[in-house]
Amino acid sequence: MSVFILILLLLLTVYAVTLFVFAAAFRRLKGTVGGNDPASPVSIIICARNEQPHLAGCLRSVIAQNYPRELMQVIVVNDASTDSTALVADTALEDSGIDYRIISNPSRKGKKHSISHALRFARHELIVLRDADTYTLSCDWLRQIAAGHESNGGLLIGPVAIKNEPGILAALQALETAVLSVVTGGSAGLGKPFLCNGANLAFPRTVFKRAGGYESHSHLVSGDDIFFLEDVKKLKNVPVTFLKSPDAIVHTYPLRKVGQVLMQKARWASKFRYNPNPLNLWVAFFIFAVNAAFLFAVAGLFVRPVHRDACLIFICLKLAADFILLWIASQFIKPAPAWWRTAVAAACYPVYACAVAVLAIFVKPVWKEE
Repeated sequence: MSVFILILLLLLTVYAVTLFVFAAAFRRLKGTVGGNDPASPVSIIICARNEQPHLAGCLRSVIAQNYPRELMQVIVVNDASTDSTALVADTALEDSGIDYRIISNPSRKGKKHSISHALRFARHELIVLRDADTYTLSCDWLRQIAAGHESNGGLLIGPVAIKNEPGILAALQALETAVLSVVTGGSAGLGKPFLCNGANLAFPRTVFKRAGGYESHSHLVSGDDIFFLEDVKKLKNVPVTFLKSPDAIVHTYPLRKVGQVLMQKARWASKFRYNPNPLNLWVAFFIFAVNAAFLFAVAGLFVRPVHRDACLIFICLKLAADFILLWIASQFIKPAPAWWRTAVAAACYPVYACAVAVLAIFVKPVWKEE
């Protein structure tokens, strides 16, 4: 057996075992239950910069929650927007019956500073973070968070999904995000959480203070979620729980251009070099390595006939492993893209994953300005 074939088999084995361990742990997770009357007052913090097109939809989905108004507070931080973000927020909330506050930064401060500043005005112990470009389909999203807080406490990781829209690029983003939810939930179920998303995150104010807020990574532009998670994990008796419930999902919108998607993922991937958790680097490396090997295997079908059978077996097994994971993800996050868009997006994913890895290593990330 050649070295080439051994490398393919080793990469595929580690890749498949790692993903299936996360998938199995995800399937074992118990769903949260939010049927009881909520008793937890909650402060929802939404940071927004130039989010006029999306903020009204976000706030409407918050206002529509099946949750007592007297237990809700909404704080919108307008981070020096140049559009009508502050006016949109005030118009949406003024007749909602919810206690709210709009904070406008005179100059751009960034998400970490905005959240830390907003916490000074938060009246309640339970803090919920939402991104301004998100919305919920369920009116029980906040009940799921309250139920998780009342039964587990600690850091609550909420699932995030991409809106199901036409097009292969949208399908690619939706499928990747759905799979990341499975990995996020599975790793939390194993007691080894290493992923979360600040678009849907909740924690007690006391946990934020005990973790030191964002002080350990305040010099980094991003990472208000991942690096905060690592600081929380250092605390004793603070559980990290994934909210496995369709009602707990928040949705966001797909990017429209390939360049935007690649740069966004390169920004996220660039955080790995600052992350002290080796599991992040381990998973990222094997995802890149297996997808790069997949491209080599496809090329090997044509340029190395002697390895054609091995390459074909590798391609088929890799696609089979991916589709099993996609099936598990699609059972949780619905609606899923049409099967033919799923197939095309899965076939394109190796090129996409390798492009993101190269950009993260060799290109300086350009952070969102608007």
